[in-house]
Amino acid sequence: MPFQREYLLPALINVGTPQFRRFIVNILPWKNLRRLRDIINNMDKTMTHIFERKKRALAEGDEVLKIKVGEAKDIMSILMKANMAAKAEDRLPEDEVLAQVSFSFANTTSNALARTLYLLSSHPKVQSMLRDEIIEAQGSGNGELDYDGLNALPFLDAVCRETLRL
Repeated sequence: MPFQREYLLPALINVGTPQFRRFIVNILPWKNLRRLRDIINNMDKTMTHIFERKKRALAEGDEVLKIKVGEAKDIMSILMKANMAAKAEDRLPEDEVLAQVSFSFANTTSNALARTLYLLSSHPKVQSMLRDEIIEAQGSGNGELDYDGLNALPFLDAVCRETLRL
């Protein structure tokens, strides 16, 4: 696999159309390549679903979602609003909006996570306090923390907000 990863795959990245490259990925017997394809497909499907839901709500007048999109500070809502406000000839096609969102999500998420881990490693006392809060929360439940459980942790929230503020 090192040969393919270092020499073959980089050469194939720019060969043919995206449809041809997808065809090649589908016929190659590499488990990790297919796993990557499945992850990308799942991300695309999820993002498209969210985008279509927001777009449909705006078109049909779903007031709750319309207000959320209008007041939202997430990149997808901001791009949707800007694209809808642009002149027809200046509007981006939907696939371009989704590509911009996808790139933004990947880039900002990885940067935020790296920054959080760096800051926690630079401040062992804060890291210890956060670990204690998480362990305590896990102990009060069944050992797992769901979305609501994580949202209920005030110190974790403070760490995330402070990291993103910096």
